[in-house]
Amino acid sequence: MNKIFSFIIITFTLLIMSNVESKGQACSCPDSVTYTKTSQMIQYNSNCFVIVEFCYFCSPATLERSIFICNIIIPWNQAGCSWDGVDIGSQVFWETIYVSLIKKLPSLSGCEDYEPCGVYPCDGPFPNRFVEIKKAACFRRVVNPILFQTEIIPCQTDAICKIEYCVCWNGTDYTVNKLNSSEIGTSGCVKRVIGVGGGYLDPLNPNPSPDACFSPCY
Repeated sequence: MNKIFSFIIITFTLLIMSNVESKGQACSCPDSVTYTKTSQMIQYNSNCFVIVEFCYFCSPATLERSIFICNIIIPWNQAGCSWDGVDIGSQVFWETIYVSLIKKLPSLSGCEDYEPCGVYPCDGPFPNRFVEIKKAACFRRVVNPILFQTEIIPCQTDAICKIEYCVCWNGTDYTVNKLNSSEIGTSGCVKRVIGVGGGYLDPLNPNPSPDACFSPCY
């Protein structure tokens, strides 16, 4: 009986902690008046789809396109999405998310003029459209055994990661090219680069906690 009671208490505590963490990390758009919050399923590879919660803004007047990434959820109910099977710190992972979101913009409300007629041909005389992606400069992994998923959430930092892309239409699809990336402010977070299961390969910090804050600002 005591074992059963202890199991119930532990499970209840985990549920409370999970709910508190989720509420504490609720997405806050940079400007609630102009930005729209949504979530989209993104294909990371043939065996893994992730959920990205983000805010976006499309200005018809200035042609500004902006995306603010809040968090990413990796469900475990897919063969390629095991709890430690996705390298969440690799440049490939994050750039797959960025490019996929940029290509999804035309299907979102308020961004309809981003369609091919509004994006200049790659071989044309006019400049390409520009898209700016922002997010916190530090993220960390939270394993959620209650919901059977891995959550990638921002750490407490005022520093922002900004990546700029240019977009053009090649006749059949959008061509997305990165211009530059920069960290606005100083986060102090180490880079988390390609490694098994999101492992670190930072020579200055070779063995940090797997749930420590890291900077995916590539």
